[in-house]
Amino acid sequence: MKNKGYTLIEVLAVVLLLGLLSLLVTPKVLEIKEKKEKELYENKEKILYSNTDTYIDNNKNEYPIRSGNVFCIRIQDLVDENILSVDFSDFNQNQVVKISVDENEKFIYNLVNSSECTEIK
Repeated sequence: MKNKGYTLIEVLAVVLLLGLLSLLVTPKVLEIKEKKEKELYENKEKILYSNTDTYIDNNKNEYPIRSGNVFCIRIQDLVDENILSVDFSDFNQNQVVKISVDENEKFIYNLVNSSECTEIK
């Protein structure tokens, strides 16, 4: 009579191979996931800075573009003005966009806590 099944050795070999495979694949998958999350955050930062430009354009009288000027704009203000339409929940509610104007009248952006920015309007 022929046995219809696998031996214990065969089952253990398959389990061992699957375990080894998961040990090799899992760190790479986690590394890729971390990298993509970081890229997503950086892209959201770029969108945030771009939309901050729009906000400044809409409020030119309040934000004169002159060398040495510093502005701080709350992320919530951008949401309230319907400037941001993307989910920015991964940014801290206490963060503001700090914009400095350099000598060439170009904007320099930083995300800082509101306590670090005294120029909030």
